[in-house]
Amino acid sequence: TSSPIGDRVIQEYFSGTNDVLLEHDQLMVVAKLSHLADGPDQRPPRLIAERFIDGLLLVETALPESLERLIEHYEIVTVWINPHRAGEMDCAYPDNVHAGRAATEHLLDLGHQHIAFVRSHLLNDEGQMVRTYSTEHRERGYREALSASGFEPNAMDCLTPNTREAEEPGSGSATDL
Repeated sequence: TSSPIGDRVIQEYFSGTNDVLLEHDQLMVVAKLSHLADGPDQRPPRLIAERFIDGLLLVETALPESLERLIEHYEIVTVWINPHRAGEMDCAYPDNVHAGRAATEHLLDLGHQHIAFVRSHLLNDEGQMVRTYSTEHRERGYREALSASGFEPNAMDCLTPNTREAEEPGSGSATDL
């Protein structure tokens, strides 16, 4: 079930972005591209093949390799937001190691001594848990801050109904708290 607050924030974000684009006679199209690739007839998605778009902003996504090749083939200007693709192409992403360290140091500065890092995971199309680089980097920063302060890290997985079935044997979960 979606959160009404989250829905409102997303709606305001898209509405504001669309307003700015319309001022420049541009149109925003929101599509879940991963479902457009590798169809039964192997044709390129219409969105790409018919050049309906001039560019793509792709937010932390793992597209099928075939779709990435199509984007390259049609020479579509693409900015990847938050995947770890440094040096490969245009990409903007935060320093997640610093973010994890700074957040942990802030909690330590407030006097907290028992700080857990709870990982959440996505499921890929095959139903396997996928650990994103950003979560791994934030956890690295968390561990660095705790180690520097002499505390033991306590990292665990947050299992949702979708990820519980794919739980790896022996992995701790947030229910262990």
